[in-house]
Amino acid sequence: MVNEKLNKNRYGCRKPNHEIFKLKDKVFCGYCNRKMYPVSAISSNGNHLRYYTCISTKKDNCANKRIYKDFLEGCVNKVIHATFNNPTNLENISNKVYEVHKKRANNKNSLNALKNDLQRVNSSIANIMTAIEKGVITNTTKTRLEELEKQQIELQQKVIIEQSKERYELTKEDIQNFFKYTIKEFPNQIFEYLIKFVRVYRDKIEIGLNYMLNPIENNNEPIIQKVFTEIHETQRIFKGNSIKTMIDRYDIYIIL
Repeated sequence: MVNEKLNKNRYGCRKPNHEIFKLKDKVFCGYCNRKMYPVSAISSNGNHLRYYTCISTKKDNCANKRIYKDFLEGCVNKVIHATFNNPTNLENISNKVYEVHKKRANNKNSLNALKNDLQRVNSSIANIMTAIEKGVITNTTKTRLEELEKQQIELQQKVIIEQSKERYELTKEDIQNFFKYTIKEFPNQIFEYLIKFVRVYRDKIEIGLNYMLNPIENNNEPIIQKVFTEIHETQRIFKGNSIKTMIDRYDIYIIL
């Protein structure tokens, strides 16, 4: 029940029928770099409004404007599919993830540390058993022995888990299948898994992925590549049923 509530709050919906903001806590203003928070409102004519707005707009007179939820999330979704459905991009990202996996798999520090702890606990148990055999037994001795036996079981389980990780060799194909399966079967979760941040300006949107094709190393600058341009058209009805059409043009960039 707690996890269900946490998941709802994570996406900005506290009621069952509330709109889900998939990019909550991931959208930032491109001008002041502060978070853009989700807003649900009802206009004077009864229309439901869902948008992200900079937290500094009212307090510090930030120049940025609000951006509608469906439009922004649609742009991000389009970038995800364009990126991960591209065989070259998918291959490059999978290679990077595989390199990290291999480094972790070859690092046996965790397993060695667990084995050392287990050996220390086993030695302590053996010493206590020797003392008991010599007739040295007190309530403290019994309590300490029970604590060590409990630690022994926990450490044995952790050692088995670490050893099982070594036996399973993750492949590049496994990684690619994960991306493909997640995008297809869990459309709501792909924003959480794949998107690191979204930076919004008045005329452009920058999208950063958790899996970067060109990770920043040795102070190298990230590659910012334009992928497409989106036009968002909205209509507002004013008193007297007058209609005003507003057109916003955004260049969409991906951080590589």
